[in-house]
Amino acid sequence: MKKLVSILLTILILLCAFSSCDKPKEEEEDTSFSFAQDDNTSNLTLAYTKSDSLNPYEAESLINLQMSGLVFDGFFKLDSAYEPVPCVAKEASINGLYVNVILDNIFYSDGSRLTAQDAEASFYAAKESDFYAPRLENFKDFYINSDNVVMLSMEKADPFALSCLDFPIVKAGVPEEELPVGSGRYKYARDGENLYLVVNTNKGNFNPAIKTISLEAVHDTAYLDSSLVVGNTAIYYNDLSSGEYNRINATTVETGINSIVYLGFNPETEFFETKEVRQAVSFAIDRSEAVSNAFQSHARGAALPFNPDWYAISSLNFSGDAELERAKTLIDESGIEPKSGEVVILYNYENGFKKDLASYIETCLEQLGFIVRTFGVEADRVKDELRDRNYDIYIGECRLIQNMDLSPLFTGSASYGMAEDSESHAMYQTFIDGNCEIIDFINTFNSDMPFVPVCFRNAVVSYTRAIYGDFAPCDTDIFYDIESWSIR
Repeated sequence: MKKLVSILLTILILLCAFSSCDKPKEEEEDTSFSFAQDDNTSNLTLAYTKSDSLNPYEAESLINLQMSGLVFDGFFKLDSAYEPVPCVAKEASINGLYVNVILDNIFYSDGSRLTAQDAEASFYAAKESDFYAPRLENFKDFYINSDNVVMLSMEKADPFALSCLDFPIVKAGVPEEELPVGSGRYKYARDGENLYLVVNTNKGNFNPAIKTISLEAVHDTAYLDSSLVVGNTAIYYNDLSSGEYNRINATTVETGINSIVYLGFNPETEFFETKEVRQAVSFAIDRSEAVSNAFQSHARGAALPFNPDWYAISSLNFSGDAELERAKTLIDESGIEPKSGEVVILYNYENGFKKDLASYIETCLEQLGFIVRTFGVEADRVKDELRDRNYDIYIGECRLIQNMDLSPLFTGSASYGMAEDSESHAMYQTFIDGNCEIIDFINTFNSDMPFVPVCFRNAVVSYTRAIYGDFAPCDTDIFYDIESWSIR
């Protein structure tokens, strides 16, 4: 009996020596998997462009870039009010021209730890990419202070710089032929030739009903709405930049986007040299009527140059209602004679929203006594006409970045007719430098009125009726609430 026990102990020791007694080595992520039909997955399919990259810094198609938000996290994500919510960053602070970030204890979907070196590589890749470069234009360099503390330098002060740090952090060193790795809500995976999004089990506090999402390759994104209607894909995003909206048979939700529509003035037009007249134009416009009549309600009226959804102005209340009598009084005080000349409104006639807005503005100006003519041209000709000053007022639009930087409207690509040395621009710089409050800039702007804000446009997101949920997309993430979605 003792001999038998001794033999059994010897066998047990040998088994232990060749198996679990050794420290396991870290294994590379296996991005292949076997698709199970009971995973609550087969009825949810997203479109992607197969010919385009899945790496967010090489991708060019909007659908691939939007989908990457499910796979990769940034230092922050932005909510519907454009307020930064920590993701990879545990906390961050702005000190003059520097942003200090403490990294949280984050793991990629393959189980490896996200490092400061990964964040550095992603930062410089983002600055070189067409899609992410504009939001990082003010950032210069990236410094690693320790394993979990990094610092970013800026060209100029920006109190809202954290809102720009939502660029995706991609695991460095992954071969190009392999699927890119992130720390987001899902990860890329293959089942033979088929591509999927599979829930990232290393993502804490994320337990969606939908564990796996099929990805359907599309060759022409112009037919994504039809693909949704026939049930091939589950979501269709339309930013309405074409200026028209055609309703489709699906659950549709509006989401605000950061594109301001405004009226710019020709600085050589005698009528609008006087700020009282520019104020009068603003008071003559009813923003609610403009949104309803010109944009089919696919916009949010804005009497300020900032997005009305922005958290930084949530406590402010500025009416966008028309004040026609006040506008007429300002015209009288200015000493101009409205009927002494013709006012030409320049707009892009290929855009239905802009065409209808031009007609509405024409009516508003006629109520002030102006003789008005609308001048519609093709989209490609608008810049030429602006350059040649063939307008008195023009309808402009500018997509602002997440920190609500107004520089493009004062000194940048959208600044036609704006005086760089205006009172508004000077006060804006004072505000950005931290030497006055936002209300001080707003009061100066409303007095100076270098351009007239009209509205911020909306986009629409349509969902197949096979899924249901809260459906609360936001400008920077149309999948913001995907954890609330379920298959019917």
